[in-house]
Amino acid sequence: MVARQLYSSPLIGIAEFDHPPHDETWRTVQAVRGQGPLVVFPRVPVVVRRQRDAPMLAGPNFAMLWNAGELYTREPADRRGDCYLELQLRPPTLPYLSGTVDAFKDGAWRHLYAPADRAVYLHQHLLAIHLKTGPIDPLLVEETSVRIVRGVVARLPEASRVRRARTRDDHYALAEAAKRVLALELRERLSLEELGRRLGHSPFHLARVFREETGYSLHAYRLQLRLRTALERLPETVGSLSRLAFELGFASHSHFTTAFQREFGVPPSAVRSRRDARMLLEAARPLSA
Repeated sequence: MVARQLYSSPLIGIAEFDHPPHDETWRTVQAVRGQGPLVVFPRVPVVVRRQRDAPMLAGPNFAMLWNAGELYTREPADRRGDCYLELQLRPPTLPYLSGTVDAFKDGAWRHLYAPADRAVYLHQHLLAIHLKTGPIDPLLVEETSVRIVRGVVARLPEASRVRRARTRDDHYALAEAAKRVLALELRERLSLEELGRRLGHSPFHLARVFREETGYSLHAYRLQLRLRTALERLPETVGSLSRLAFELGFASHSHFTTAFQREFGVPPSAVRSRRDARMLLEAARPLSA
């Protein structure tokens, strides 16, 4: 495991972690470190199983919510292992969170995860770049961090309708199976009919259940996963972006750049350079209120 503490203050800590596939932490039960709650942004798909919960395929489309001391195991779902950015919420932030409805109670998250919308994901990505390239502006870092947390809380799922336990478990398992196929075959041009057939369900049932369980349509989930993977890979991409576009399943360079700008509000060239991260953060549109 490689851990890098990028920022620390009385308000918030920010750290980056890499767990290669051969890392010893895959083989043992782990406990969440620290004294306070965390908001974690996975960079790659990874199977996470919290104690007493079913496995979940976490990934760039979600912000994972962890409480101190929680026990969990992980299973790699990507050749890179597991890598993520961690926002460590310190005591001064907790009264602020306690004022949110059904999100945080008695010093702990009441949800396991929330969809990470496009602004939240872009801002945490730019924030990590700013912290690694400096010089660091503490006011910019802490204000951006608070806005990111607010944006995550705004996307917490509403209380779901009451369902029979077996139905609930079956729907969860179906959505997880679909997430795994989409993540592992990111570049493939799958149809809804083919995906439904492979998972043993009607395409219309699959589409409805997936949206109920994840908050995304199947197409939107795959598109966002492609674009967020591209966002992470852009700084290391040399030369034309056409190869990256095709590797991620886009029909052409122009298809990729159009989709990227529609998703993040800036062209790929604007986030390719690490030097521009601070400028983009300072000019960024507000996150969800």
